[in-house]
Formats: sequence, structure tokens, C-alpha cells
Amino acid sequence: MNKFLGIDCYLFYYPKGSHIPKHRDPNKFGKQYRLNIEIIKAKIGGKFICNNIMSLFDRIYFFRADTNYHKVTLVEDGFRLVLSFGFFI
Repeated sequence: MNKFLGIDCYLFYYPKGSHIPKHRDPNKFGKQYRLNIEIIKAKIGGKFICNNIMSLFDRIYFFRADTNYHKVTLVEDGFRLVLSFGFFI
């Protein structure tokens, strides 16, 4: 039986010139799921890319962060703002 261990919440700001390289999140507490809500999209770039993602709408993404590689491309113009919830099971 799976046991719920907790949640976290972050507000990520990606200014022009920033990016996140391809990675998987550390598996500290068991299975790690993330729900990302893109509040503001960059004008150019800043695309979220994941090899196994469930895109609920244009700006809402649900994925397993500890097993799936994910990244954010270079923000070339504007900025990106993301509200991210983590669920640990």
C-alpha cells in the first residue's frame, strides 16, 4: 500500500537568459509527482519539455519528476512564472 508522505509548493521565476538543463528530481521520499501551472509564459523560449507528461491544458502539466527527464528551454525574451506543487508517495 502506498503511503502519502507530503507535499511542497514553489513559485519559480525564470528571467530572460535562464534555463533548466535536462534532469530528474532526487528521489528523497519515494515517488515524486509534480503539478506545474504556468502562470506567465515567456514571450520567446522557456518551454517545458518532459519525456512523459500529462498536459491537462496549455499551461498545466502533471508528471513524475523522479523518473522522467524534464527541462526548460532558454528564455530568450520576457520571463516565465510557474507555480509548482510536489506530491510525495
